[in-house]
Amino acid sequence: MEGSKPANNDGKKTTQPPRWRETLNYYRSSASIHGVAKIEPLYFFRPLIWVCLTVIMAVILIVMMYFQFSRYLSYPTFTKVNAILNNKLDFPAVTICNLNMFKKDIILCKGPEFEYSIYTMFEDMSDVSILEQFILFSGSTIQDISGKTLEECSKNNTQKLHRFIGYCVWEGAWQNCSEIFQETLTEYGVCFTFNRNLKWRRFTGSTGSTSGLHVLIDIEQDDYFFSKTSEAGVKTNALAPPFKGSGTEFCLDTEEPGFVNPLARYKHYSRMACISECDINRVVEMCGCRFFLDPGDEAICSLVDTRFCYIREQRSAVMSREYRENCSCPNTCSETKYATTTSYSKFGSDFINSVLRSKHLLPDDEHVRNNFLDVRIYYDSLMETETVQVPELTIEGILGNFGGLMGLFLGASLLSVSEVLELIFLLFYQRCQGSKEEGDKNEEEPIEKL
Repeated sequence: MEGSKPANNDGKKTTQPPRWRETLNYYRSSASIHGVAKIEPLYFFRPLIWVCLTVIMAVILIVMMYFQFSRYLSYPTFTKVNAILNNKLDFPAVTICNLNMFKKDIILCKGPEFEYSIYTMFEDMSDVSILEQFILFSGSTIQDISGKTLEECSKNNTQKLHRFIGYCVWEGAWQNCSEIFQETLTEYGVCFTFNRNLKWRRFTGSTGSTSGLHVLIDIEQDDYFFSKTSEAGVKTNALAPPFKGSGTEFCLDTEEPGFVNPLARYKHYSRMACISECDINRVVEMCGCRFFLDPGDEAICSLVDTRFCYIREQRSAVMSREYRENCSCPNTCSETKYATTTSYSKFGSDFINSVLRSKHLLPDDEHVRNNFLDVRIYYDSLMETETVQVPELTIEGILGNFGGLMGLFLGASLLSVSEVLELIFLLFYQRCQGSKEEGDKNEEEPIEKL
């Protein structure tokens, strides 16, 4: 009769082993994972022992790989140092600033009636008020001055190149200072930068004090006024173009193709420039204006706004650790630093000074002693030390470790993972087929009874 079940000679139905068990037996006999093939029941406890051993090894493998990936996601690095001897080196961009930001005649730029107001404003901004631990706000009437007027007064009473730097030598040859120095506006007022043009970089292949940059500076102490510091002298800063850090935090790759500078006030990104912009933004937000030395397009603070808002908020921004922590200013991934050493002595011997005075090249002794600086910036060596932070773990390394651990604990490879995935798929497929056949069987049983 159609639809009847196969029967043996005794008329009884034959029971077939489940297909999933056949699949498992086949996988056990052909699996490349070493422990699986040992589950053959040669004696009573053998399958249980090898199942336990295989599971334990698999758990240890998973734990070891978890620690590997956790360490990889922490981005550990090691430092590699290389010493490179060069025939020539790119000379840094050297910025020289007089520690006196503005000449004392600035108080006269608007006439005697504004002299006191301008004087007290710069006094409040200087080191003097910080040393006294409070700002000297006077009860006298303050005459307000617009921000534009303050900016004009500062420009008219700042450092002039021909008076500040009177003698320039590059690589042993005299140079016109106005041709090799460019005016730069900084937090110290107007400064002057050598080798600033990125298209026409200057290189040096010489070492020693007779090479490099040599300038003669007159700081003009007779014109000193309130400034950021109470000292007299100059501040020099050497930066490698294009003004390109490292650390435990994520860095910003400024050399990546298509990099876009996130700063709005500075052309070149650096961590210090980012922090400075963050401070300026806070002051602008609180005062509605910016200081005339700060970059930006906002309105310039008037004298009253500068005294009673800008000074207070600017110092608050510098001292507020919580505020600065909210500034997102990562280090750059690449940074060039110069190991500097400083040596100094009395300017000129008595004999040389007397010869120069006789030729009317120097003023009197007292002025030379108090104002003249002979500045020489040069390389002692053309050896460059490159310090590179290299990732300790990479994807290739992780895959290599994974393969080694699989071989150590299970005697397996990545193909063994494919075998396990195939087994899971077959078991799932057979489960679905079995459920379908079970449903068809239930539909056929009433017909058989009829």
